[in-house]
Amino acid sequence: MGEEVKVERLDRVIILNETEELSKKNIHKGYRGFLVEYISASKEWVVCILDNYNDGAYAVVKVAEKDLEPGNPATDDLKKIWERIIAKPDFYTHMELRKPKFQEYDKVMLMVDKPKYAKAGLKKGDIGCVMFPYAVLNDWGVYFAVEGADEDIYCDVDMDDMEVVD
Repeated sequence: MGEEVKVERLDRVIILNETEELSKKNIHKGYRGFLVEYISASKEWVVCILDNYNDGAYAVVKVAEKDLEPGNPATDDLKKIWERIIAKPDFYTHMELRKPKFQEYDKVMLMVDKPKYAKAGLKKGDIGCVMFPYAVLNDWGVYFAVEGADEDIYCDVDMDDMEVVD
C-alpha cells in the first residue's frame, strides 16, 4: 500500500492506481472494496471490488499491495455481511464488473415481454427514462409514459431487457 499501514482481512480499501489489468475488468482508480486474502509471495491482496454502478454486484480480483490504499474502517455488522458474501459457493466466479449500459435520464425501450412487466402494465416497445445513476442487482429504475395510463409507470427493469433509443 502507498504508506506502511497495517491492514487485515475485511478492511475497506480503495484502488489507488489505474492498471491495465483492472481496467480490462471495468475496475478503475477510486473503486472501493474489501480485503479477502493476502498472497505474501506476490505481495498482492485478493480484493472484493464493489460495483459503483450496480449495487449488490462485485468482482473478486488480485491487486498489488502498492495499488491499494486503506479506506474507512468497516463496522462489525458490515464485516458479517461480507463474510456471508465470501461464503457463497460462487464467490470466486465473479471476476469482472459489467460496464454500465445506461446513464441517468437515458431514453430506453423495453425489448421483451415478461410477466413482471405485464403486471406493471408494460409491454415490449414501451419507452421510458432511466431515473437513477446506478442499478440494483442488475435492475435499473425506469419510468414509462404509457399511452392510456393515468400516470407514468415505474418499474425495475433488468439491464438486458432494454436498450437505449434516440
